[in-house]
Amino acid sequence: FSLAVNPTALTVPQNGRGTFTINTTRLGGFESGLDIAVTGLPSGVTLTGASVGAGATASTVTVNAAPNAAIGNATVTITG
Repeated sequence: FSLAVNPTALTVPQNGRGTFTINTTRLGGFESGLDIAVTGLPSGVTLTGASVGAGATASTVTVNAAPNAAIGNATVTITG
């Protein structure tokens, strides 16, 4: 399988939220669910919905920033 993220950049203010979509291309008959790992999130930032269900081709992930979330740019890595 392969993963693509849209959008590739996201701005989320403190005490705010944003969303991005993980699109999957399944190869070789692979149909199992995918647990998505995200590393490099700033302090105070969490995700919900970071998985792609069995047979699904996309999932929307919500990024939640706490009121005291770290300010600044961060590069995150998304793997499945």
